[in-house]
Amino acid sequence: ISSCRSRDTTVKVWDVNTGELLHSLEGLIQSPSQVRFLREPPLFITIGGQQLTVWRWDRDESLAQFTADGNILSCEIASDDTIIVGDALGCVHFLNLVDGIPTSQ
Repeated sequence: ISSCRSRDTTVKVWDVNTGELLHSLEGLIQSPSQVRFLREPPLFITIGGQQLTVWRWDRDESLAQFTADGNILSCEIASDDTIIVGDALGCVHFLNLVDGIPTSQ
């Protein structure tokens, strides 16, 4: 499974073995600048502007959104699936997923 961002505010999910487009996910406010997969499939996140969205690619749906104080500049996922977000205002956010919903630590 692979994913890519798109200029039309969708996220495409592809089967890398067959080249088949599996899903085109909608619901973003702006085009995502980053896509990150979590260790536990089928969850992944997209980042665009101040918005982080958690997705289930197997259900074509977004589970939750988190809005940072400033535009999100960096995002990393720790080995325990903690999401670490740095924004343009210098804030660092540590998010845990509880039932697919990002919650601050």
